[in-house]
Amino acid sequence: MFVNEPTDMPWGNRSLLVRDPDGNLINFFTPVATTAASDE
Repeated sequence: MFVNEPTDMPWGNRSLLVRDPDGNLINFFTPVATTAASDE
């Protein structure tokens, strides 16, 4: 079940929140801005 549609966060990630059948909250996220990328 979707809890939150894909949302662009102020710190540069896009996040999607879902609940699994047991009720656990799962956050999928990916960087969409260079400021959210890791320091390499």
